[in-house]
Amino acid sequence: MRRTLALIAALSLSLAAFAEETATITREKLDPAAFSQVAQEVRAELTDQGRYSYIKPRDRQKIDQKLGVMERLLEGKSSVNELSMDRKVALYNAQEEINALIEQRKAQRTVCSNRRPTGSNISKTTCETYGEREARRQELINDAQKGMRQPCTGVGCGG
Repeated sequence: MRRTLALIAALSLSLAAFAEETATITREKLDPAAFSQVAQEVRAELTDQGRYSYIKPRDRQKIDQKLGVMERLLEGKSSVNELSMDRKVALYNAQEEINALIEQRKAQRTVCSNRRPTGSNISKTTCETYGEREARRQELINDAQKGMRQPCTGVGCGG
């Protein structure tokens, strides 16, 4: 059980540099060849008698699904550096979602995206917490709804 936690911690640390909006993951401690064993140990701890028995069945399914995503991303790789930036982002996001579900901190999990800003061909990786992203999304929705309720009284309103 301690080995499982140590391996999960190593995975988290190996991807922690990514959360600081860096373009590459600089220190890999994750051994892709050993990840299948880590995933198997985490799944064993998700049973009713395991360390994570408190996790709801729906969240257990999500964890299992995200472990599968990580296994597929790492399959045949000897290092995280072999992954494209988009795959590194997907790997990091899957790990963050697993950690958030295990630690019951959904709003604090970090979500990263790799996008090209308007007018640029260079991708930029940005990270924010899920809570921040949802608050920003809700604010945009509220602003749009407020704008729709206000009558148009200016030039070009058609009135």
